[in-house]
Formats: sequence, structure tokens, C-alpha cells
Amino acid sequence: MGKDILHEIIAVETDIQRNIELEKEKTNELMEKVKRDAEDEVAREEDRLKESGDQTLKEAMADAEKKASGIIEKAVSMSGILKRFDSESLREIIMERITRILPGGKL
Repeated sequence: MGKDILHEIIAVETDIQRNIELEKEKTNELMEKVKRDAEDEVAREEDRLKESGDQTLKEAMADAEKKASGIIEKAVSMSGILKRFDSESLREIIMERITRILPGGKL
């Protein structure tokens, strides 16, 4: 009878050890899956951020080009106006503007 109980205890302990090992394997597999899923999510988020950054850069470049074009158009227009003046008239305009800027209004 004592040997029967001992054999039963050993069988139960063996079964418990086997169940523990199975649970460890399941846990490891689950952890690996969670890790892969997290890595995939990080990669997807990095791609999304890169695309968003690329789009933002494109929009900023288009905006800068539009502003630069406006500045160039204005400069061309102003140069056309200034070309209509003779040298003496331009000198008088420049001198008048300079005196407005200078402290005391004198050269």
C-alpha cells in the first residue's frame, strides 16, 4: 500500500511537471507572438510617420515655392517700375527715402 501511494505521488508529480513545461511553452509562444505583433505595429507606425513627414515636406516645399514665386513676381514688377525712371529721378527718390530713415533726417 505504501508503494502504491508513492507511485501515485510520483505519477502526479510527473504530470504536474509535464503541465508546467506545457504552460511554459505556451507562455513562450504567446510572448513571441506578442513581440512579433508589437514589432509589426512599430514598423507600421514608422511607415505611417514617414509618409506623413514626406507629405508635410511636400506641402512645405510647395508653399515655399509659391511664396518665392510671388516674391519674384513682385520684384520683377518693381524693377519694371524703376526702369521707367531716369538716373537723376531715382537718385532723388533714394535720397529722400534715406533721409526718412536716418536719425535727424540729414545726410
